[in-house]
Amino acid sequence: MNETSHQFMHDLLESVEETEIERTEVYMSMLVKKVAHMQKQIESIFKASDEEVKIIKEFALTKSTKIQGQIDGIASILESYIRDLNEKDPAIKSVDFKDGSLKLRRSAAKIVIDNMDIFLANANDNLLTKTVKPSLTKIKAVAKLSGRLPLGCVKIEPTEDDFSLKINEV
Repeated sequence: MNETSHQFMHDLLESVEETEIERTEVYMSMLVKKVAHMQKQIESIFKASDEEVKIIKEFALTKSTKIQGQIDGIASILESYIRDLNEKDPAIKSVDFKDGSLKLRRSAAKIVIDNMDIFLANANDNLLTKTVKPSLTKIKAVAKLSGRLPLGCVKIEPTEDDFSLKINEV
C-alpha cells in the first residue's frame, strides 16, 4: 500500500468515525427529546386525572347533598311521629324498629353567667380557673351538690327534648 492509499483509508476512517459520532449525538438528542415528551405525557395524565377526580367529587357532593336533604325530610317526619307519641303518652321516650330506633332525650340544663361582676365578687377559688375564667363544669357540680347556683349565674332549662335517629348496622 502506498502512502496515498494509506492516507485515503485514514481519511475515510476518520470521516466514518465523525459520521458515527454525529449519528450517535443525533440519536441521543432524539432520545432526550422523547424523554421530555414522555414526561409531558405523564404530567398531562396526572392533570387529566386530577380534573376527573374533581368532577367525580363534585358529582358525589351534588348527589350526597340531594340525598342528605331527603334524609333530613324523613328525619323530620320521624321526629314528628315520636313527638306525637310522647305528647299522647309522656312515658314513651323511644321507639324501636327492626332497622333502627327513635329517641327523645332531655338535654342537660345549661348554666350561664349573666352578671360576671357579681359572680366574680362572690365566687370562691374552686369555681375559677387560673386565668380567672369561670369553670362551668365546676359551677355545675357545685350547683348540683348544694342545690343552689352561685350568685351571678342563671340556669337555662332546655325547652324540648333532643331527637336522635339510630340506624342499626347490618
